[in-house]
Amino acid sequence: MRKVYQSVHFLQLETNIVVDGKRVAIKFSGESFQPRIPGKFDTSDPKLIAAMDADIKRAGSKAAYRCVLSEGDSKAKSPENDNLVNEPPAGNEDFTKAKEVNTLQEAKEYLIKNVEGITASRIPNKQAVINAARQNKIEFPNLQ
Repeated sequence: MRKVYQSVHFLQLETNIVVDGKRVAIKFSGESFQPRIPGKFDTSDPKLIAAMDADIKRAGSKAAYRCVLSEGDSKAKSPENDNLVNEPPAGNEDFTKAKEVNTLQEAKEYLIKNVEGITASRIPNKQAVINAARQNKIEFPNLQ
């Protein structure tokens, strides 16, 4: 099994995770500035994968990274991969529906006003707005 993880905000991220009582260094390598694509890290080590998945689950929306690709194990469909789809899961009652938002600019302003830590520079395009909304459990059903 192989999984690829992507940093949520940073082009470069170096961190550690404890696997079997030992610290393992993890380095997310930068992708690009324009368009902004955060760094990625991939591994095939099942113990490291289990530790990283547990870390993501524990941290929830505050996690520094997420799984973007899972290969080799059909049972390992990662819920984090759902973040790559443009629409949130149908019928998800946990999402706040911002029905008053109709345009991309209104969606940006809504996120900047209502989500702590979101700035205009973090949401430069439609996909970034959709991803930021999904990570914060916000849905824009009328966004065009």
